[in-house]
Amino acid sequence: MEISVNNRIIVSRNFLDFCSQSYKGFIIHFICESGSAEFLCGEQWFRVTAGCLMALPDAGAIRNIVCDNDFKCLFVLVSDKLLHSLLPARNYSISGHLKLFSNPIISVSPEQMEVFRDDILMVEKRVGDTDHKFYDEMIGGLLRTLVYDFFDIHSEFSETIPESNRASEISRQFFLMLESGKVKYDREPEQYASALNVTRKYLNSVIKRLTGNTVSYHINRTARAMIIDYLKENKLSISQIADEMNFASLEYFSRYCKKHLGVSPSRYRLSQK
Repeated sequence: MEISVNNRIIVSRNFLDFCSQSYKGFIIHFICESGSAEFLCGEQWFRVTAGCLMALPDAGAIRNIVCDNDFKCLFVLVSDKLLHSLLPARNYSISGHLKLFSNPIISVSPEQMEVFRDDILMVEKRVGDTDHKFYDEMIGGLLRTLVYDFFDIHSEFSETIPESNRASEISRQFFLMLESGKVKYDREPEQYASALNVTRKYLNSVIKRLTGNTVSYHINRTARAMIIDYLKENKLSISQIADEMNFASLEYFSRYCKKHLGVSPSRYRLSQK
């Protein structure tokens, strides 16, 4: 069974029929219930086996799937924009993010597997209840629970993974700058590369190899989440938010929002009422 709501949330068990290009811009959370499967994601091969959880930031990069006869799975795809609009800008520690990108597949206990399976099944059960008067809030709450349960499980696993080498340190410093709020003032990749004493090309290659996405993607994703937080809080006027985020003009801020939120800041704020 596959369920799609406005092409933003999909719950499925049909990994072999996975058409990755249709899911570019989607995050996948996945459990392997039995058997095993191998696939290519970006330039890296992955293998999932029974009792594994997986989260990948770009389902569109998955291809060349090979499954054995006993393979069974359950997964949920959520558009990147939707999921990150539901989470605060600072939703997981820097080390946790890096280790999640480096180690997206983890072996878990039967109890942990059951918790995460229930999370996905609850999304599947309720995602079609579009007549619910508080549908967006209800589905948003279920997706937050799913993501935070995954973070909780992964944080235990990540404590055992050592961090090493220059690329890992560069990545750690880059994400630390994002978490510190640097995107309020600096939204150009060159500014981060300069602060790290590396070239933009080198920084981009390190971050893309680790996460599958560019430096610009992570900068804009963090800025977008921060803007959404400000708009939802409703404490500052739109012009005050533009000043707080160091935009040169209200017009430039509005253009940035239209590009990264899909609507003007005023329209986005009205949609939250």
